[in-house]
Amino acid sequence: TRPAGLILNNTGKMTTVITNGTLNFGDSEGIVYFNGLPSGGSAIQTIVYSSLAGQNGITFAGLSQLAEIKLSPSGGNPYTGGTRILSGRVIFSQSNALGGGDITVLGHEGGGGQLYLTANLPPITNALHISGLTGHAEGTRFGAIRFGAGNQFAGPVELLGDTRVAATQPG
Repeated sequence: TRPAGLILNNTGKMTTVITNGTLNFGDSEGIVYFNGLPSGGSAIQTIVYSSLAGQNGITFAGLSQLAEIKLSPSGGNPYTGGTRILSGRVIFSQSNALGGGDITVLGHEGGGGQLYLTANLPPITNALHISGLTGHAEGTRFGAIRFGAGNQFAGPVELLGDTRVAATQPG
């Protein structure tokens, strides 16, 4: 089965919002690709209120470390097969937005992916596989995972290499 993709073309300081319905990748691996470069150092942001569905997981990748995608589906994300974050920041503000399966976050020299949990979510039981020191284009402030107040993983955690994890202090 070939991968199926969604390309988010965005440049400058614009925010793209995708609403309504379900983006269903079927039995293909879903790929959400950020295609754009920011201007003025600001993040390129996409907000997805639609649900993501499919059986072979979703991979988030793209050109810019400053790409951000916020997944906030009203009905949850029913996809299975895991979440892979290779570049950009993927923000989850609802526990049902993570889908089923393992979560893999891969960083690399000068960037990579970042999982950002912004809300006070119930413990996350998905298995987590992480590596990366910088994660997002903020230099060394935040790593491959950034936690908002009160978030925690209750599933198995595997470090695939040098890893930085950061938490946001409330207040």
